[in-house]
Amino acid sequence: MKTRRAPQLGVVCLVLAGALAACSGSSSPAPSSATGPGASPPSSAPPPSPTEPTPRVATSGALPSIQLPSEDKELEAILPDEICGVATQKLSLSGASFAASADEEFKATLAQLGKSPSDVVFALAFPNPATGTTCSAAAGIFRVKGADPDRLKTVFLDASRADGTVLEERSVGGKDVFAGTSTGDEQMTFAYFSGDAVLFVTAKDDATAAGILEAMP
Repeated sequence: MKTRRAPQLGVVCLVLAGALAACSGSSSPAPSSATGPGASPPSSAPPPSPTEPTPRVATSGALPSIQLPSEDKELEAILPDEICGVATQKLSLSGASFAASADEEFKATLAQLGKSPSDVVFALAFPNPATGTTCSAAAGIFRVKGADPDRLKTVFLDASRADGTVLEERSVGGKDVFAGTSTGDEQMTFAYFSGDAVLFVTAKDDATAAGILEAMP
């Protein structure tokens, strides 16, 4: 998956790219002919940047589990434990870890909310690659701590439209969502707002997204 700028709903692309980078780029190669990831990195290693490119992984078997950054267990618990019939892996980043990856455009978007990247925390859940699943759907929550809910919604939706994302309001999986696809994206984003957070699902179609959204708060 390509890494994209993320000042608005496109932030989910950055979040998902960060997760995939963590899965495929945060550990040393296994001592074999396969090029998939091997052992987990030491606990003292910094979490991977969400803007880090995702290396290609060429392997014929299921991928081993990877130690992912986990800085907000409570936020992770909100997300589904299963996606596409497969147990999920989860990750979360917050504060300084997230701030290290923020670009100037994203910082400007947050400034409209009176916030900075250090006020951001996100969590992501996706099908465990160790199962060999081909499902590329994911669920996440992006929280701007203390942001005014109405202002958060306005700023993010306006920025999304300004960036060329076509949004459509509709009901999917029992949720009233804003659904759209940015230029170059293969999957759709289904996002909705709750308090100071944006919750989202990325999936290939409404049917796939519906099953995931139904399991979200």
